[in-house]
Amino acid sequence: MDISGFPAEELETGSGEVINAERDWIRLLAYRRSIGRERDVTLLLGLLHRIEAWRDFRAVALKMAPAAVLPRHMCKIIAISLPRTVEALRKIGVCVTGAEDLAELVSAAARELQPRQPAAVATSVSSCTSVAHQPPACHQYGNMGGMEEAGDELLLGIVTPTGPWEHAVYKPRKASKANGGGLMKPPWELSYDRFMRGTRYR
Repeated sequence: MDISGFPAEELETGSGEVINAERDWIRLLAYRRSIGRERDVTLLLGLLHRIEAWRDFRAVALKMAPAAVLPRHMCKIIAISLPRTVEALRKIGVCVTGAEDLAELVSAAARELQPRQPAAVATSVSSCTSVAHQPPACHQYGNMGGMEEAGDELLLGIVTPTGPWEHAVYKPRKASKANGGGLMKPPWELSYDRFMRGTRYR
């Protein structure tokens, strides 16, 4: 990693917008490789190349330095978070004209990296890593509003733990006499039952 362009204060503290973006980019690629998604790595690297090409093109058109159009670390933040609308790009600091083309190329890449799945398939997968784009380390950027504004859904499937949490304590509630008495399921279990029945909330 070339750290020559990193802010001095970030090098001293080991943290900051630039360092965090570069670190998360490396972790994202390593994560995709670790779960056997080498194709995703190729797509991500290709996306980064196209983002940088868009930046260079806009820099020429606007007679600006490329870094003034979009700093290098911002290119990687876009590739990590996949903001698919102009509004979402504005939220992370893309202020130059022509962002519509950038949103379009990010959307095209996102459709390959986050394919839609039929409901039957989504409920049968056993791990969220099969369709999730970011590892936990990259969630700080969120989705930047792109997925919902585009009308898409990220289907994560159902994650089944290998066993109960060792510190879990099951505490059913007592039902009132008006509700027939006896014991009631705790709130979390009622929510889980609704989830398993396919009830969805917006």
